[in-house]
Amino acid sequence: MKKSIVGELVGKRGIVYAPINRAGVLLIFSRLLDEFEMLVEETAEDCSYIIARRRVDTGQPGSNRWERVRIALAYESLEMQPANKTDTDFDGTADLLICWQHNWPECPLETFELRSIFADVTASLNEPANQTISLNGIIPEDSGQLLKDRVTTQKRFEKAVSELDEKIKKLYPGSN
Repeated sequence: MKKSIVGELVGKRGIVYAPINRAGVLLIFSRLLDEFEMLVEETAEDCSYIIARRRVDTGQPGSNRWERVRIALAYESLEMQPANKTDTDFDGTADLLICWQHNWPECPLETFELRSIFADVTASLNEPANQTISLNGIIPEDSGQLLKDRVTTQKRFEKAVSELDEKIKKLYPGSN
């Protein structure tokens, strides 16, 4: 069995571990598309870029506009520096860079560092072991209520299915 290597624990928004490569960046970015108000149209085979549409604020209520953007993906922004480029599919033209770690301050692209979304969680999780780790930010405060609501909904569903089953049996005697 091949060894499983993962990034640091982030435990937020359905993501357990930080990515360790560009494919992981794509996975996390795709998980957060709604928050970015984007729709993906194409993805490169090597995950080096995606073509997407992002919502453009026109300032007028009910006026949705979608701008086409070419998004470069990298684990670290420094990978996009011309001297470090190894991609064959990506020609260097992009409107936006999505990365896990933004470590190229002179990057000419609009850049978003995904790690910043998880910063509050990773900081508390990576405290020394002799300190108490806070679960704030990892488990929603209303998780108990959400669980109760889910159980209630499941019971209602099961009751409705049972009632429907009884009605079917009355309408069609002998069917099981």
